[in-house]
Amino acid sequence: MAEVTDEIVYATETAEYHVQEIEFNTSDIVEITETEDDFNLAKFVDNLFFEKAYAATSGNQTKDGWDSSYGVNGRVTVYYKKDNSNRYLITSVSGGYSNYDSSIQITDQSVAVACAGGESSGQKKSFYPGTSSSWSYNTGFSTYVTPAIYAIGGGQVTINLKRNSSRWSLNVNNILFSAGSMPIR
Repeated sequence: MAEVTDEIVYATETAEYHVQEIEFNTSDIVEITETEDDFNLAKFVDNLFFEKAYAATSGNQTKDGWDSSYGVNGRVTVYYKKDNSNRYLITSVSGGYSNYDSSIQITDQSVAVACAGGESSGQKKSFYPGTSSSWSYNTGFSTYVTPAIYAIGGGQVTINLKRNSSRWSLNVNNILFSAGSMPIR
């Protein structure tokens, strides 16, 4: 049976390479016959006999927005890795706000981040930075996700605002990919 014996990670400023060493005992082969699905057979043989290397490039995307009174600007930056198969892994999220109107009070904030879909529907987290004007969180996500049917990848901040007795919210969405109707929260 084939077995991954080691994985080595090489990193440069723009990419991360994972090389897997695979050990295979040829005495385990009883017979190889031609099948109708040559693609899967070729993929199977490739996975067994060759070292696999793939590159993960890093990037980030920032979005910002204003509240309805144009007194507060909020921002969200999503940091991600993208592999050769165009799958994403969201590694961290940062952001905050700038308050240009001293009559507006920030009462609290909530941050949501998701990297979810077919491979991992459970990679969603929420954070609560209170009234801090800047924040940053590592996601702890570990599964790369294909932006396919019913998938979401991105971050969102909701900043709750108050002036006298009036209350309203500023929502800033930063969506890297979205397919279907999967919510970020």
